[in-house]
Amino acid sequence: MQNQNHVGAKYEFCPACKSSSLKFDLNVNYWNEFPLAFDRCADCGATFANPMPTDQTIATGNEALVRLYELAKTPETEFREARQAYLRGKLLARKLMKWKYSGRALELGCYHGFYSLGIKDSSRWEVEGVEISKKLGTFVNEKLKIKCHIGTLEGLRLPDNSYDFIICHDLIEHINRPDVFIKEIFRILKPGGRIQIITPNAYQDLAPSRRLFDQGHTPHMLLNHIFYFTPDSLKTALEINGFKVVKQYSYYIQHVLKDFGWLGFGKVIAPKDASPSAFETLRQPMNADLNIWTDAKLEELKNHKKVGAFYGFYRETLPELFTVKVPPSLKIGHEIYALAQKI
Repeated sequence: MQNQNHVGAKYEFCPACKSSSLKFDLNVNYWNEFPLAFDRCADCGATFANPMPTDQTIATGNEALVRLYELAKTPETEFREARQAYLRGKLLARKLMKWKYSGRALELGCYHGFYSLGIKDSSRWEVEGVEISKKLGTFVNEKLKIKCHIGTLEGLRLPDNSYDFIICHDLIEHINRPDVFIKEIFRILKPGGRIQIITPNAYQDLAPSRRLFDQGHTPHMLLNHIFYFTPDSLKTALEINGFKVVKQYSYYIQHVLKDFGWLGFGKVIAPKDASPSAFETLRQPMNADLNIWTDAKLEELKNHKKVGAFYGFYRETLPELFTVKVPPSLKIGHEIYALAQKI
């Protein structure tokens, strides 16, 4: 039975397409403390926790997830992760400048801010961030000197028509009111402004969990994904709220046979242990990973050979050129990419 202290009201309609054709899909363990039931929309395929976890439950799960990541980090892995984010930010900066020479960008869920720093250092664009973690947001503000709004997008009430480009990578699947979230993005974008979204594809990303549940097991969920779009449902949600989808595709199909169990691949393996406890994880000692970022360390990052043009082409641009981009109609692909414009 659901612990009603950790969930809110139940959706009677799909937040993506507004259909009332909702059907139970599966149960999952959201950490050890928060069992959740997921419904699927029969019309657009969106799948989401119903009832949704409360804001406080989500905050607890997100803080626990950040702590779990920190416990596995070393100064070397922290530097490598920042270097990769910085390089990707530099590469996006080039694309932005081809579209518009200068503008104002906002990265939602900016984490440690190095992606935004890459954009800032490689273009004439102004960059800001939004981050729910006070620790991370303070680091972005004080150490990276990038304006970071600490809180949720919905709670911040940023000014209307303020941004030319909004980055929403691996975030919207964590939101318990995605319809409100998309409306807020629309409101703060300038006319003609664009939103770039990357999010898991419900069809393939949930396939292993569905197979596990169908065989009598309860899947564990630690990534705090509570809303899964399909390509169709994401396009519909954007269009309902006034966007025009400029480009959309799915990608990362390497594990499609395993995930769907096609041709005998990907046998279902039942979980051996209970889900980790969010509250026990939060009691683990804090890893002082951000303390490595002295001024000298930041200069080392910016001048590292692996953030240069040649390495960026070899490591990021070239693989992207050969990435199989699957049209929405085929449904497969772990991740959905969407670029939409406010009209």
